Amino acid sequence: MISAVGSSRLRFGLALALLLASPAGPHASVGVPPIRVRQLILHLEGTMAPDRATAATLGFQAVSFGVKGQDPRLRLWLGVDKAYPLGDYPVLGKDILENVRMYDPNFFVVGSRELVRRFLDLQPGTRVVLEALVDRGLRTFLLRHVDVAAGSH
Repeated sequence: MISAVGSSRLRFGLALALLLASPAGPHASVGVPPIRVRQLILHLEGTMAPDRATAATLGFQAVSFGVKGQDPRLRLWLGVDKAYPLGDYPVLGKDILENVRMYDPNFFVVGSRELVRRFLDLQPGTRVVLEALVDRGLRTFLLRHVDVAAGSH
C-alpha cells in the first residue's frame, strides 16, 4: 500500500515526466490568442438640431449626445448624413449608429475641455464634422475633432 505522501510524490513525478516529454517541453503555449481590440474612430457629418424630430429630417439618422459633467437631461442632436469608421474597421457607420439607437443618449461625449466646449457651443442648424474614439460598450464618444463645415454658422 502506498502512503498519502508517497502517492502525491508519485503523481508529481508522473506529471513532471509528462510535461518534460511533451514536444514543446515546459514552454508549450496553450493556444489562446492574445485579445486585441480594434479602436473605433467614428467620423460623423451632419447638421445640429434642437430636437429628435428635427434631427431625423436632416439626415438618415438622428443621434443624441449627453455630455459628461453636464446636466444629465441635456441632449444635443445631430441629423447624420455621413457616418463611417476611419481605417479598416469591419463595421459600417450606419450599423454602429443603429446599434446605439435604442439608448438615450446614444453617446456620452467626453474629451478635452476645449473640444467639449466647442461641441457644446454648436447651434442648431450648424453643419459639423465630428470625429471621436468610440467605445461601443460604454457608448463614450471621446472627441478628436469638432469642425464647423464651411458656409455654416
